Amino acid sequence: MQTRKMADFLYSGRFPGGKVLAASLAMLSPGSKALAPAASLSVHKHLLSEGTEKPPFKIKTFLGFLKDVFLFILLLTNDWWWSCMLPTQEELPLSQWSGIYDVVVPKDNRLRRMNDLVDFSFILEELKSKYCQDNGRKAICPIQMFKYLILKSIFELSDVDVVERSQYDMSFKYFLDIAPDAKVIDPSSLTKFRRKRLLDNNLLDLLIGKTVQLALEHQIIKKDTIIVDATHTRSRYQSKSAMNFIQEKSKQLRKTVYQYDETIREQFPTKSTSENIQDELTYTQQLVSVIEKNPSLLNIPSVSTKLNVVKEVLQDCEHESKLSEDKDAKIGYKSADHSFFGFKSHLSMTDERIITAAVITAGDKADGKYLAELVEKSEAAGMEIRHVIGDTAYSGRTNLKYAETKRFKLISKLHPVITHGARKEDQFIYVKDADRYMCPAGHLSKTKGRIKRRIDETRSDQLKYFWDVSICKSCPLRDGCYRDGAKTKTYSITIPKSIHLEQESFQNTEEFKELARSRYKIEAKNSELKNAHGYNKAITSGLFGMHIQAASTIFAVNMKRIIKLIDEKEVN
Repeated sequence: MQTRKMADFLYSGRFPGGKVLAASLAMLSPGSKALAPAASLSVHKHLLSEGTEKPPFKIKTFLGFLKDVFLFILLLTNDWWWSCMLPTQEELPLSQWSGIYDVVVPKDNRLRRMNDLVDFSFILEELKSKYCQDNGRKAICPIQMFKYLILKSIFELSDVDVVERSQYDMSFKYFLDIAPDAKVIDPSSLTKFRRKRLLDNNLLDLLIGKTVQLALEHQIIKKDTIIVDATHTRSRYQSKSAMNFIQEKSKQLRKTVYQYDETIREQFPTKSTSENIQDELTYTQQLVSVIEKNPSLLNIPSVSTKLNVVKEVLQDCEHESKLSEDKDAKIGYKSADHSFFGFKSHLSMTDERIITAAVITAGDKADGKYLAELVEKSEAAGMEIRHVIGDTAYSGRTNLKYAETKRFKLISKLHPVITHGARKEDQFIYVKDADRYMCPAGHLSKTKGRIKRRIDETRSDQLKYFWDVSICKSCPLRDGCYRDGAKTKTYSITIPKSIHLEQESFQNTEEFKELARSRYKIEAKNSELKNAHGYNKAITSGLFGMHIQAASTIFAVNMKRIIKLIDEKEVN
């Protein structure tokens, strides 16, 4: 097909000597349908009508030229020549208006600095396998699409709003590598990009690794220490059904609209009283349609912003087959009486406050289990680790042994429970913040007690945890856990007396105390992620969506920090 197109182009007359080249192209494989373009027949007829005695492919005077023609054709039919289906533009295109950027986008602009510092070509290499190289419509450059996601994270914008702002914000256009007068994408392209192009790609580790490498290149990471912690992100649906969530967002939209136009109530559809999610979706879609028919309302920023949120929610619900709730989100605990429904981001960060690794899980996963993975990901990104700082959640026996194997010092204070051995059963999980154990069904223990072995010194003390048996009696997982008729349900932990003596000795040293003082830095980083970049709440449902949100948010936060550290280094 490529050869056929080329022959038609050559015969069109727009290329000098093109008609002869088109005929020569047909001669290369006279019996091949692929190499016998329709233009060749026209060439033969045209030349014969002008009195040519022989078909062009039999003219010996052109045979010496055929070698060059053949090489020319091979060049044009090569995959990389015809891979225009996947644009690879990584520089600003030529435009008579390009000079505007030097006037309206200062050299110290954050987006300009970020664009100049980072070579985003790695995005193209990572995603090119997700695109067809020789078929279909011309694709939008994946680098540009990814940059839209970065802008969403930095400025907390919806798909529609980030595209709209890109139309008039020159710093956005500069960051996107498009000309000042160029058109922007359709917002729906971002949704397709997330769901089709980013699927199955380890984008989170890739982006974090690139920022760490950049920091190492600029010599702004000076220490061999990482700080570990976990932060929670509430589910988009907040333990609510999708129906309740849609109802909440449509209500907010209506209230905002009524502030500017009370009469529009008469145009709105009748609220759905059905318990069917599809009926609620239909009502909300009709509500959106009415508002979109009123240009005066669309020009009000508060209305358009909430409208875009509702439309994005509708799109998300229509795509998901599971509409009742976010199945990937789980209940986690911040304290004995404070829970959340959502996800956990297990993070590691350098002393210079650059995130080196992240692991995204459901909200019910224990912090300490992911220490090894965070260390290994940090090392893969280029870090040399000699100290790891964490809270008591990371002081378990498994982690202490891992630290000994990897030859780094674990700056984690021993916990009265975690430090005292472990049972073979792992269905019961210790919840650090609540100081309780959680059973396989997700119920926290109510009380605890200590059993001391004063007589027999060879035996270790125990901690015993008690559950509310009224819950156990009706629990669907009671078989094998709760014995019918039992008045109590307990879980005991043996407390070895000497297994952590070395760590206990270490935590009393000045070295331990000095390093432990840096742990507060990761708490500040968690606060920045949530308060400045909307990381306190998931913008989509599911673990995959949370991975994408984490990737773009952490990349943006790391780049902000790197730019600041580079500036400080230049000043000093």
